[in-house]
Amino acid sequence: MRKTHKQRKRYLSAYMTVEAAFVFPMVLGIVFLMIYLWFFQYDRCLMELDAGILALRGAVLQADDTASITAGLEEEQRKITWDKYICWEQGEMNILWKHGKVAVQGKGACRFPGRGLQTSVDDESWTINVSCENTRLNPVAFLRGCRKLKGEK
Repeated sequence: MRKTHKQRKRYLSAYMTVEAAFVFPMVLGIVFLMIYLWFFQYDRCLMELDAGILALRGAVLQADDTASITAGLEEEQRKITWDKYICWEQGEMNILWKHGKVAVQGKGACRFPGRGLQTSVDDESWTINVSCENTRLNPVAFLRGCRKLKGEK
């Protein structure tokens, strides 16, 4: 018996429905994964920016002794908020000050939506480490160097 045009059309539309039921969730999952990886990259860039800002502020901080420099750097570190990070749990920012250099090291971990998928800062799989270093400025030496270039005493 030969199938009519109406019966063939019904068979084809059912075939496409089953195929779409398999393909659509995979495509949707890939799109959500890409969006989440973009958030991860955005947060990594923010952490590098925060480390750079802390290193720069530590380089231009004017103080006489190491205790006041350390206190000033800790105050600058407290100003950084972790609310702007989209998919990271609060990591740590360490500021080291040695021999006229300021080094900032940061660490953060990705926070996955859902239960059982959380990572910690100690887990190395979805973490990022950033570091930034800057030399402290000495205004007196800078001015003397500028005067030497101009030919003054």
